[in-house]
Amino acid sequence: MLPISKRPYSPPFSPAENSFLIELVQKHGKILEGKDTDANSLREKNAVWETLCEEFNAKGLVTFRNVTSLRNKWKLMKKEARKEYADHKRYSNGTGGGPPPKELSDLYYSITNITGDVSIEGGKGSPDCDYQLVNQTTGKPTINAFPVTNQVAAKPPINPSPRASHTKHLADSFNDSDLENLLEEVDEEGDNSTYSTNTAIPADTTVWPGSGYTTTMLKKQKSKPLRDVTGGNRGAVSQYQVNIEKKQEVLMLQEGHFRSLQSTQATEKELLELRKTQELELYSLRVNYEKEKHLRETEDFKKRVAREEAMFTADLVERTIKKKRASRLFELKEQKLLLEIKHLGGASNNNNE
Repeated sequence: MLPISKRPYSPPFSPAENSFLIELVQKHGKILEGKDTDANSLREKNAVWETLCEEFNAKGLVTFRNVTSLRNKWKLMKKEARKEYADHKRYSNGTGGGPPPKELSDLYYSITNITGDVSIEGGKGSPDCDYQLVNQTTGKPTINAFPVTNQVAAKPPINPSPRASHTKHLADSFNDSDLENLLEEVDEEGDNSTYSTNTAIPADTTVWPGSGYTTTMLKKQKSKPLRDVTGGNRGAVSQYQVNIEKKQEVLMLQEGHFRSLQSTQATEKELLELRKTQELELYSLRVNYEKEKHLRETEDFKKRVAREEAMFTADLVERTIKKKRASRLFELKEQKLLLEIKHLGGASNNNNE
């Protein structure tokens, strides 16, 4: 069984899926709800479940469902039907008061139509007693221990025939081979003796609703290939050896799987260490590259600043020189102008004289 964390998620069944599942189970109910438990019947049930699964998924109801999911859902639906009936019965048998009891759902009636009332509601009850009526003619116990009649039941004889529990205890005292030989002798003699009953049961009476089995079918001897004689310690030692061998094989497989996991984990650890070393080397190379790049950019910036400072200083010196030259020229022009004025003034004085 898979752990809960590893189970595949399956969304809950919708009402449409529930209705269609009940419809398919009702279609194959004679086999799926049959009471036979031999190997052939179980194989037939499994095959019918496979067919039912294909029919269910062919409907195309959004979600794909496997056989296990459908079987578990059908068991859960029967369980919920039993719980619903138990709640309804408990509330109905109350002393009164409160709201009226809730009516049984349509889903409940659909399930009981397939499985029968007894499977969901249980038996209606019978007298809890070991008392048995004995036929005075044959001296054998009757099938109906408490017939519904108005007559007084006859008293059993002092030495009645053995009950079913006594017969079972007597059968347990035989070994398997004696029982098989005894059954073969009964088949060869063709014992047709039957127990007398106080009430006649028709041969075509259905034993279980929806099962298809009648009382005549249940009286037939089971075929010899289907008999599986059990009891005793036959084959216990060999089965024990087989179980030990299977467990050893499982342990060997688990050990091999564990070793493969260990080797895989060791390889993954080595790869992780190698990847870690490579990442550290790449990180150191990246840091060194960034440092060198930063130093180179810093040097370039310093050179650019120094060059700009030199250019600015040269420009400033050139402007200062030009300014001084312009001021000197202006002074010279001013002196020239003054000299010319002085010369012109001297010439005019001479003329006046």
